[in-house]
Amino acid sequence: MHGKFPSSNLIEIIEGSKWSHSGMIVRSKDIGLTGSNIPELLFRESNDLTNLPDLILNKTKTGPMIVDLNKRLTTNLATGSDVEFALVQLHVERTQKMFDAIKNYIPVVHDAVFPSMIDMGIEMATGRYYHRFSGMGKIYCAELVAGQLIQMGLLTDHYPMNAYEPKDFSHKGTIGLLDRAWLQPEIQFELA
Repeated sequence: MHGKFPSSNLIEIIEGSKWSHSGMIVRSKDIGLTGSNIPELLFRESNDLTNLPDLILNKTKTGPMIVDLNKRLTTNLATGSDVEFALVQLHVERTQKMFDAIKNYIPVVHDAVFPSMIDMGIEMATGRYYHRFSGMGKIYCAELVAGQLIQMGLLTDHYPMNAYEPKDFSHKGTIGLLDRAWLQPEIQFELA
């Protein structure tokens, strides 16, 4: 997602990309999240916005959360927080083991909070340049996506999950996935 917040602009300048936020679309049935109020498509993200309830806790929070994908897109558009979007599809033969990894990883990270801009920069630099894991207490968006891919067996754990930034999951990214997985070129779109 391409945002309009000053923090979004700073992230985009630092990483040299137009994308300041990343997340993962999951189907509710694939992670065993069911109920009449649970939509089919969910967005797994780590965010500092508290304008949508987390569907696990049924309340707003910062940090790792699962929200209604449609509501995230329409809310961000309506508030002007994100104005451009891109979809990057993960191509891999999906297995029950991968779905179980997503499901089992949710409680591991769900109590974490979103770091401040300074903490996020320190965490990312610590992981990217010194290969040191920053811990599970504070998790930013690309860190959550990387951690999830590591748990699914699709991204090496040679680098810690805090070594990644949103750009890494875009067409400018250079990550190599495992198990013959690959990311398709991004499809950019705007909502009207």
